[in-house]
Amino acid sequence: MRKKKRQESEIEHVVQNGLNYYVVAFLDILGQRDLLRRMDEIELTNPFPDDLTSLLPKTLGLVTTIRRSFRQFTEELPLTINISMLSKEQQREYFELRATNVKTQLLGDSFIYYIPLSDPMPRPITSIYITLAACATFLPLAIATGFPIRGAIDIGWASELRDGEIYGPALMRVFDLESQAAKYPRVLIGERLMQYLSLHSRDTDSTDLREQAKIHMSALCQALVTCDFDGRTILNYLGDHARDTFADTPVNRQRIVGEVLPKAYRFITKELDRFRQLNDEKLTPRYEQLKAYFDISLPIWGIEPDDIV
Repeated sequence: MRKKKRQESEIEHVVQNGLNYYVVAFLDILGQRDLLRRMDEIELTNPFPDDLTSLLPKTLGLVTTIRRSFRQFTEELPLTINISMLSKEQQREYFELRATNVKTQLLGDSFIYYIPLSDPMPRPITSIYITLAACATFLPLAIATGFPIRGAIDIGWASELRDGEIYGPALMRVFDLESQAAKYPRVLIGERLMQYLSLHSRDTDSTDLREQAKIHMSALCQALVTCDFDGRTILNYLGDHARDTFADTPVNRQRIVGEVLPKAYRFITKELDRFRQLNDEKLTPRYEQLKAYFDISLPIWGIEPDDIV
């Protein structure tokens, strides 16, 4: 009897915390396990051994930097207009329309970002866009640093056990997509998320600002995805929209085109050569696919792959 009451109490707690639908993004930094194994073999002394000192920026430092940068990126969309030109009421409405609600769940060298779909529109759509945009920014940077990211984003239901922690089938969906379907470093977009965006991008005759903002942001989300070689829908972090959005200033364009993308491409080709020499039947085709994505995408940024040395 006591056990049954405890179970009922636990179920009630879950229900009270809300069984809701969420957009969940799961991102995994590849290559960390081997580095952590090397660190585990090092005896911790004071001062730190040189071997450990050289590994810290690639592990703890990398994870900390990505977490901080992603949080800063998703906290607030940049201002797109001069709000001083708006009335107080217009300013209030403007900030309401651009508000986001992206929550973070930390899991070692993996990152979980989730968005409650129960929020009033257009906040869920705006939050989805800022999450996609953040991922699109970090994927080439991660490859350039030598630690590619693989992930998945989809919709499912879960319970928020506490602030910053959800559990339910939504996690299983993105875990399975990332670990079983993604294969090479990329971010898969699930079918449910695509259906959701398609539903909310349909134009209506409504003049309501929230409705129009929802349609606009849904279209922006769809502009950041594409169909990959295997028919899977992926985050198109090197597509036209990414170029126009993230290389919007001469400084940003120079940094991305002149530094980040060439460095990322050199890493890919170097790893591909290494895997081919090792006759690695698992990683060779995966990096061939990653290289193929860069080969067809780099010209969009004005870069010819053959010119990268």
